[in-house]
Amino acid sequence: MNHYTNLFNMDSGNIAQLNEYVPDTQQSSIIGKMNKLDQKLDILINKLDRNTAEIVAHRSEIGSIKAKVCGEIRKPKVVLPCQPPTTIEELDHFEHNLQEESFFKNVIAELMMSGEKAFDKWIRSSWRTIVSDEVAR
Repeated sequence: MNHYTNLFNMDSGNIAQLNEYVPDTQQSSIIGKMNKLDQKLDILINKLDRNTAEIVAHRSEIGSIKAKVCGEIRKPKVVLPCQPPTTIEELDHFEHNLQEESFFKNVIAELMMSGEKAFDKWIRSSWRTIVSDEVAR
């Protein structure tokens, strides 16, 4: 059995036993390569830490940009009634409320939260939430 076979068949895996199986020139070569590997790992860990810090900074920067462009992120209060209006009077009252700009913006924001992907489905879904069949007749 050669030195390498004995090295890989060690039960304990102890580096102290390395002296018994590997000649001195190879030991110094192995230790040198391990030191280089350790240095490269330190560099990679530092880069990873720096990249992680940059990602966190970018996330907060994106949040502040969104706040400037879109306004503060907030869930609009519910402005649409739970049930669509069933009488003409209720529909007239709803139309009167739409004249107020803040109410109108809240209605638009609530309608935009619909999960429909296609535009035509979104329109139908939005109309169903606003107007019931009884009022349409």
